[in-house]
Amino acid sequence: MLVSVIVPVYNADKFLKETIESVLAQTYQDFELILVDDGSTDGSGSICDGYARTDERIKVVHQANKGLSAARNAGLDIMNGDACFFLDSDDAALPNLLEKTVIYMKEYNADIVAFSYTNFMIPDDKELLKEKELKPSIPVCKEGLYTKQEAMDLQFREVLPTVVTNKLYKRKVWENLRFCEGHIYEDTDIIFSVIENITNIYITNEILLVRRLREGSITKIFTYKNLRDKVMAYRHYYQFVIRHKKDYFTTELADQAVKKWYETLMSELYFYAVKEMDNKAKAVALLHKEIRNVEKLIDLKKAGSKIRIAAFIHSYVPLPIAVRIYKLYNKVR
Repeated sequence: MLVSVIVPVYNADKFLKETIESVLAQTYQDFELILVDDGSTDGSGSICDGYARTDERIKVVHQANKGLSAARNAGLDIMNGDACFFLDSDDAALPNLLEKTVIYMKEYNADIVAFSYTNFMIPDDKELLKEKELKPSIPVCKEGLYTKQEAMDLQFREVLPTVVTNKLYKRKVWENLRFCEGHIYEDTDIIFSVIENITNIYITNEILLVRRLREGSITKIFTYKNLRDKVMAYRHYYQFVIRHKKDYFTTELADQAVKKWYETLMSELYFYAVKEMDNKAKAVALLHKEIRNVEKLIDLKKAGSKIRIAAFIHSYVPLPIAVRIYKLYNKVR
């Protein structure tokens, strides 16, 4: 089984070599490594080309900067593998990642093999794989093979993480599916559509990936565009549950989705209301609008007291006072 390892690369020269070396050091060697240089300006493209000259399994795509989603899509468009794995250019795969996941995929005929990972807040000059203590950074569920229906439920309960980088996928999963380009939070946006394309998924709790958390990560930058992308991702995520309540979810879970969507947006509103950022008023207005749209889906007469109180505060209490109430509620809780 040929595995296509797709690595989107953008200004990652400080850690790109470790990422590439972690793939080359795999105990399973039947792979192609696709490095998509997404308009890097720091020499990352030259690093990619250098490795390609030494190993014929390495392919390099150079393109103008279009973002992470477009880079992953470019890799999907040229992959030759029977399966694929997405690796970010500041993360590292443990040596047995491909071997383990391929074994599980073959043994259980699984469309996806999901595995655990560990997160580290590591300076750029420190190597990920030198860390000794590897503890899982995601919820743990019972190992085994799950149906599509069960996977939908695990995802909604946030047991199965939304990230796409902790999974090996059969080629067919992505044949008619691509990431939404020009937006971040692309994993949240697409995860239910990915699961919809499978028959089953095998889940192991083995830690096979080490992820680097950085302060400069794009999802930690608070801008109006980033918030807009997050709101859109939430909308697609929860609307999928509501739209498919007769296919994969119960009416009860669909109702829970509306409430979770509403509560998530309220939390974002109170967070951004006190955050120092450009276009703050525009960001708050966007959240107000989205919250009002979700309120239309809620029958407040039948909703619990928590939702009814939140709706009342949102409609009638000035935002600065509402923020203080929210902070007090969280402290008491």
